[in-house]
Amino acid sequence: MGEVLAVKRIKGLLLALAGSVALSSCGASDTSYEVYGQFRERLKTLGRGNEAAEPGAEPSRASIAAFTDPLILARVDRTGGMSFIVRTRKYGATEVWQSTDDVSITLIGGILRATRGLGDDLMSSDVMPLGMQADSGREHYYFGGDARTRLVTFACTRQTLGTERIIVLERAYSARHIAETCQAGETRFTNEYWVDSRGVMRQSRQWVSRGVGYVTLKRVVD
Repeated sequence: MGEVLAVKRIKGLLLALAGSVALSSCGASDTSYEVYGQFRERLKTLGRGNEAAEPGAEPSRASIAAFTDPLILARVDRTGGMSFIVRTRKYGATEVWQSTDDVSITLIGGILRATRGLGDDLMSSDVMPLGMQADSGREHYYFGGDARTRLVTFACTRQTLGTERIIVLERAYSARHIAETCQAGETRFTNEYWVDSRGVMRQSRQWVSRGVGYVTLKRVVD
């Protein structure tokens, strides 16, 4: 993801969601680009005390102590690149999160719905919220080499693995651990979700594509 806010600089972790411009013409429920503009400079200051940290190390909780707006620490597992992202749009359960250089992801109920800027992006997806069905499916849309949108339909199974104690940026939470295993042909992945007692998706590890692999998202400020 472009500018490293916590540890190091990663270009293009997550670019602006396709369709976010179209979405902005709909009724946004609670936030806007003006909000992001206000947060931009504050986001740039996050983690500046962590430059001496070892590569791949997370920022400290102290580095975000003054930040009270919703905040996620995002990491591309394959590269180790990390950045904070802030919420700029909310439409019911759908949320758009952006970094300082206007890259973004979209989540619905905490579940990854789309990415940009990763090279092999998830253009959009049709996913079931957690708790809806134990066995369900997913529809993922990708661009092919011919610049046409390609649909991949996955058969998925979800199961609850129990309650665990997790640490999210130096803070402990009790969270329900849910695993979602999906397959389409030779492509198989397992997403993991940790939902706290308030129903907040506190942490997740979610698959984007063959080319990108997994992205880990940690909700550090509510």
